[in-house]
Amino acid sequence: MVNTAFIQALAAETAKDGGKVFTFTSIIKFGLLCLLVMALIYVLAVLTPKIAAAIDKYLQKHRTSSSDDRTSEVRSIYDSPQKNSDDDNSKSNG
Repeated sequence: MVNTAFIQALAAETAKDGGKVFTFTSIIKFGLLCLLVMALIYVLAVLTPKIAAAIDKYLQKHRTSSSDDRTSEVRSIYDSPQKNSDDDNSKSNG
């Protein structure tokens, strides 16, 4: 069994020394704040793909096609190099 007199004395000493005693309401407020932050993160995680899809649709409607658009020429470092017919002929002639 727990000695409740000891717990009461400890709480009284903490309060007498000016220490902060966490009350039940402060713990509930902190818990609700944590739940609110988690709910906000969840809503943002669910809505982000939908917002991105709406932005993509908007950009497709309002994008102008320009002749100087060279984005199809951009490649990543993991793309294999394009083969030229000149490279094949120079290697076979040896």
